[in-house]
Amino acid sequence: MSPLGLRVVGSASSNRPMEAEIRRLAHRTGMTVPDPERPADGILWFPFDPALARLLVTYARTPSRVLWEQARLSSRRLEPLYEELGERLVADPPLWLRQDGLGVSVRVGPMRDPFAGPLQIRGTVKNAVIDAARELGVALRLEPERPDVELVVNEVSDPPSLLVSIDLAGRGQHERGYRLSRTEAPVRETLAAQALVLARWHPRHEVLFDPMGGSGTFVIEGALLALGRKLWVPPKEPALYAIDPFRSQSREAPDLFEETRPAIFYGDKHTPAIDAARDNARRAGVFERLVFLHADARSLDRDRLEQAARKTHPASFPDPLDLERGLIIANPPYGPRLGSSEAIVREAHEALADLWHRLGRGWRVVILSGFEGTESVFGTKSKMRRPVRAGKLHAHVYLFEHGDRAPRSHTER
Repeated sequence: MSPLGLRVVGSASSNRPMEAEIRRLAHRTGMTVPDPERPADGILWFPFDPALARLLVTYARTPSRVLWEQARLSSRRLEPLYEELGERLVADPPLWLRQDGLGVSVRVGPMRDPFAGPLQIRGTVKNAVIDAARELGVALRLEPERPDVELVVNEVSDPPSLLVSIDLAGRGQHERGYRLSRTEAPVRETLAAQALVLARWHPRHEVLFDPMGGSGTFVIEGALLALGRKLWVPPKEPALYAIDPFRSQSREAPDLFEETRPAIFYGDKHTPAIDAARDNARRAGVFERLVFLHADARSLDRDRLEQAARKTHPASFPDPLDLERGLIIANPPYGPRLGSSEAIVREAHEALADLWHRLGRGWRVVILSGFEGTESVFGTKSKMRRPVRAGKLHAHVYLFEHGDRAPRSHTER
């Protein structure tokens, strides 16, 4: 592997959805992207390309962070670390290190084998960078709150070294800016996007329906993913535009798939959740593209969806509306999440399984769940069972499809 490049970082088991999304975006924009290296679970590595970096930080919904590698360091003591980093930067200074007045900060990631405390490592890297800039005749300033450049120090094993990188967004890529109204235990935006990509949802051909929608993350991410809309809700924007070689790049970010007309339904039985989802959808700019139902999942069927669509008349929906094919997506309660008992957890999963049965054989289900009885409740083996982390909880993304013989609903058993 080349010592410097773009390091695309995701959550556990995210390599596949991240790569699939990156290829979709590159194909749409006419960009040729090489096959990534996969140095670890949840990490893709590409040679550095400013155009690819901008594309990922602007549009990629599945990664957690996009890092531009600056130096790989072998030193395991503070003084040699300072000297090694400073010498590297002075000998081959990146373009941004020639810019006067930039504010910088340093963040140190977790280390399996720390040789010093995180504050000591942070101070050493900060001093090395500022002193190297001074040697080049450039004045940088320490700016811990709103930096132009956030340097990240991580311990990596490919090969074993300390990796100093720039976080090109300046924040986690899940911090889109639209989800200000929250419900209990919301799914993270990046994980919602990964589930949609893993399920291979076809927004031109399949309805999307979250019957336990909470704060609306799944349906909002679905609409934004279908449209190829930029990540950031103004006034948020990625940090990379403050530094070279990105300062001269256009900040315009039109929808990449603006012609797509997805049919997307949200449902929830709790009024506060519906209010939160509506607020979030308005901020995300997709409120008019969603149909909201105030209903229990157990009362919903294809007729209710059709009636709700006729009543709302979203201009963005396909005409005619085809409810023969669709994808149910949900994040039901499980384990200690929401303080739910096992009976409540099972009941919620049974409600989803029965809804799947009612909607018909052209429908699929993808759910994020830590409930070990999920496959038993659905009465069939999942087509996909991929481990993920939902906050501090271990869970799986399950995908169910009807086989030659659809399972009976729980009301028929």
